[in-house]
Amino acid sequence: SIFIIFSALINLNIISHNSNKVQDENVKSSGIWATLDLTNPIGINETPHTYNSIINVQGRLFNRIFDTGKENYTIALEIDDIVNSSIAGITDSNGDFQIDYTIDPSLDIFSSHKIEAYVLFPPPSVSVEYRTYYTITVNTTSYFDVNDLIDAKLIGESFDFDGDDYLRYAGGAGIPASSINYFWYDGAVIVDNNTVSTDLTGLIQPISIPDIGIADLDLKLTFQSPPEIGYSEVLFADTKVFSNISCIWNLSSTIR
Repeated sequence: SIFIIFSALINLNIISHNSNKVQDENVKSSGIWATLDLTNPIGINETPHTYNSIINVQGRLFNRIFDTGKENYTIALEIDDIVNSSIAGITDSNGDFQIDYTIDPSLDIFSSHKIEAYVLFPPPSVSVEYRTYYTITVNTTSYFDVNDLIDAKLIGESFDFDGDDYLRYAGGAGIPASSINYFWYDGAVIVDNNTVSTDLTGLIQPISIPDIGIADLDLKLTFQSPPEIGYSEVLFADTKVFSNISCIWNLSSTIR
């Protein structure tokens, strides 16, 4: 029936795709139509890269028996075993190609990622030998998304942040469950320091105000999680702190 023929064609395409991709360096070269090597002269492998930075991936598609290049083939990048046809380049007369890749902010900063190249079009009818790939890590920067302090505080209380004061990745998402260093300054002197955490959304939790009887304090927050997240800081200058509060009662001479 038509259904059976269509199903068989799909299976044949899957088998053809899998059998044409060879990554065994010991395979006999006479059975290989072409070899695809990544050839960057400056090392990319096992290097860190920041979100949205651009790396130039270079390579060559060629017959390594005769050292002849394969011209006018579209080569796409394959990131973590997923071919992305929108990130591609064309081989020249020597089989060389270059592809600019912008580091995707969706890549996990806490794991490594594999970059390969793949012959996309025209699809080769025989095997391609893929001998090389790159492994990279990614990192990002951070920033404090906080409002200027308006109201004065009392010593011994908590310095409560507004409901929209966050520690964020460069892309804007909150950095959850992370430790922030804080420092209370009297001029150039650190009078108190400790750490405070963010909640599961990246919201900064309250900080204790030192009970030292000083009316003006500076508060500095710093954060860094090397090598994945870059350093950032914010300073609240001249934070007004009330202390030694006394009350004068002006009472009438007759109390009823």
